[in-house]
Amino acid sequence: MIYLDETSFKKGHHYVTVVCDQDKRIIFMCEGKGSDTVDQFKIWLEDHNGRADQIKVVSCDMGLAYPAGVRRNFPNAKIVFDKFHVVKLVTEAFDKYYRRMLSENENLAKARFVIYKHMDDFSQKQKSMYEWVTGSCRELAEAYRMKEVIFHMYSFGSRDAAEHYFDIWYNDVMERGPPELCSAAKSLNERKEQILMWYDHEVNNGFAEGMNSLIQTTKRVGRGYGNVKNFINMCYLKNGHLNIVF
Repeated sequence: MIYLDETSFKKGHHYVTVVCDQDKRIIFMCEGKGSDTVDQFKIWLEDHNGRADQIKVVSCDMGLAYPAGVRRNFPNAKIVFDKFHVVKLVTEAFDKYYRRMLSENENLAKARFVIYKHMDDFSQKQKSMYEWVTGSCRELAEAYRMKEVIFHMYSFGSRDAAEHYFDIWYNDVMERGPPELCSAAKSLNERKEQILMWYDHEVNNGFAEGMNSLIQTTKRVGRGYGNVKNFINMCYLKNGHLNIVF
């Protein structure tokens, strides 16, 4: 099993791809975030006596690049789309919808908490405010409910139950949801197989996201790096769990 993610090397859309293994070590890094980075990883793996056919599970985001590279290089691997990115896609879609509604009704500014708060976490004041939203802007309240529903997709006891739940949510959004959420729902529906694969493997990129934070700390401590190779080498030293005896 491997985790694939990208992080920034420096400002101006300069990225590096990070590959971690099941032991939560950085095992490979290279410049870029395209599908060709997966090609480079396969070459590195085989140069170090690894076998591409032994990679069974890959956790990554829902972009097009990494899945394409995985399918090309690791035909036996099951792709699991990270649930963090599933939730993020829906949340960002709702955010766009909220901002559009806000441009039409400035009074909705006081309900900004609906973007980042879950209903279970509402304070008493926020519960009262949500009741106001329900009465004064029912469309916004309904869109918020649709956003919240997707969070529960990972709480079922079986993949079949989760798939049934997802299908109900998808049909509901497509029938009554705002355009922003409809667009997000379409994207998720196209990737439903890889999203539901979580029920078979229960992996996500939470660790990889945490590793990216450590990598960014490495960059800050070094006050930035002008050479990407030096940056990658320092990340190996700091976060590769190398057994170095001094």
